[in-house]
Amino acid sequence: MTVRSDWVIIRSCMGPMAVDDFRDYCSKTEKTSEMLDQLQHLLVPLNFADSNEIAIEAAIEIASTAPARVTLLHVIEPIDVAEDSEVQDFTEQLRSQADEQLLAREKRFSDLDITVTSENLIGSRATEIIRFANSNEVDMIILNSHRIQNGQPENALGKLSYQVAALASCAVLLLK
Repeated sequence: MTVRSDWVIIRSCMGPMAVDDFRDYCSKTEKTSEMLDQLQHLLVPLNFADSNEIAIEAAIEIASTAPARVTLLHVIEPIDVAEDSEVQDFTEQLRSQADEQLLAREKRFSDLDITVTSENLIGSRATEIIRFANSNEVDMIILNSHRIQNGQPENALGKLSYQVAALASCAVLLLK
C-alpha cells in the first residue's frame, strides 16, 4: 500500500521536514528508515472524518514494516455547562458511538496482524493527545492536518495538528 498525500511533515529530533511521498522518502533516506525501524508505539488520534483515512493508512504502512503497536485515540470535547443528566446521557451516547467506530477501525489493523488498542477519552483534544503520548511511551503521533490559507499563518495556531506538533515530545507525522 502506498501512502500518498500532498505533503508530509515529519517532526522529530531532526526538525520539521516536508516531503512529497512518505513511503518513497523513507525508502531513500537511511536515517528515517532507521528511525521507523525503532518505533514501538504509534498513536493515531481520530475524529472519524473521512480525512482520517490517510493517517490510518500511514499507521498500517509503518506498523507493517516496524515492530510497532498502534493505539487509536478518540477524544470527546466536554460540553461546558453545569452538570445535567441530559448532558451526561448525551456524552455517554457519544462515547458509545465512538467505541463502535474505534472497534471497526481496530479490525482493519488486527486483520493484518498488527497489535492495536483503542482509547476513548473526554477532555481537550490537544491536551489529551499530548498527555496520552507522554504517559504511554508513544514514539510517533500520526494525524491528518488541514491546509493553512496562504498569507494567514496565524490561523494555524488554533489547529489541533499545529498544537500537537508544537507540544509533543515524540515524533509527529502530519499528513495532508
